[in-house]
Amino acid sequence: MNNNLKSNNSPLVEGWTRSGRGVYSPLVEWLHEVKGCIFPSFRGVDAKRTGCLRNKLLFLALTFLLLSTCKDRPRTNPFDPGFDGNPEDWAPSNLVAEVLTDSEIKLTWTQEDNRILGFKLDRKLNNGNFTEIAELEEEVTEFTDTGLSLDVNYTYRVYAYTESNESAYAESEPVLLYYDCNNVFMGGAEIDCNGVCEGTAVEDCNGVCDGTAVDNECGCVGGDTGLAQDFCYGCTDSNYDNYDPQATIDDGSCIFICTDIDGNEYETIQIGNQIWTTTNLKVTH
Repeated sequence: MNNNLKSNNSPLVEGWTRSGRGVYSPLVEWLHEVKGCIFPSFRGVDAKRTGCLRNKLLFLALTFLLLSTCKDRPRTNPFDPGFDGNPEDWAPSNLVAEVLTDSEIKLTWTQEDNRILGFKLDRKLNNGNFTEIAELEEEVTEFTDTGLSLDVNYTYRVYAYTESNESAYAESEPVLLYYDCNNVFMGGAEIDCNGVCEGTAVEDCNGVCDGTAVDNECGCVGGDTGLAQDFCYGCTDSNYDNYDPQATIDDGSCIFICTDIDGNEYETIQIGNQIWTTTNLKVTH
């Protein structure tokens, strides 16, 4: 043994030297003996001395354990070709689109997981399809899109990637570049239905500019609809004499009509299990 080596509790130091080949840990020495069992002609190993059967069985058991452990463990590293984790776990987030000028939008995002090669950035115009516009290094978390047009909705998405996998997307809200009717960039002035900038006229529920139709429980009524605002109220029970098939809301007006021997008609009400007329009888017989 080389007495000049310091132990430091390291198995690589407290090992053996063999034929001047260097320092061996007990594990390395054992593997050396196993190699001799598998290849008996291996120089310097006495197959009988090493207890080959025991070493072979132990070696097979350890190999099975290692392979089983590797097979069963979750493969969550994005660089792993067999990645079976959640793409959301290493995706970028908080993608924000900030308008800089009438032709530029600045994009920023955050990335927590650094096990990536970089980012890919896609853009969509109005209701079209996403197309890639940039491929960026892993430390880059912002990008300015230039040469844009007015009156177009721009939507962006960014995702991280490795040689083998792609993360989930982070997507921005649509951004519309425009000048309002007062020629103010991204201003709030609008043209009303009469064509007046910042006017107050609006279409009613019947599509009439400055109309008077309104929405209530009967639907769009009044104005130019030709419908009374309460047209849907009435007797909705077909068992009564004043049943209204157009009524959708019962207003409690359902009545039976009672006719006497002289042909006089009387409205009735039900009290308990009895039907009563609402006026006195007019019969003369």
